[in-house]
Amino acid sequence: MKEIINRIEDGLTIEEYYALLSEFNCSVVEVDLPMNSDGFTIKDFEDGYIIYLNSLISERARRRAFKHEIEHLYYDDFSNKKSLLVKEAFGG
Repeated sequence: MKEIINRIEDGLTIEEYYALLSEFNCSVVEVDLPMNSDGFTIKDFEDGYIIYLNSLISERARRRAFKHEIEHLYYDDFSNKKSLLVKEAFGG
């Protein structure tokens, strides 16, 4: 799975994209966000996740934001809120 995550910014096949969504039980929504926010992830009510990406930024920036959010799921950052806050505070 890490190999696929590493290739997100270069582009994925549709099969790889859906494999990631399935692996981490998440969905992706593109919405207009303030320009200081590329994206964020929230836990849904069914133990899955929703990744929100800023539709106003470039496709390359959305891929970078998607990779960033998927890495939070890969490293299980949501199970340790302190770890997640520290990572975000220091650009992780």
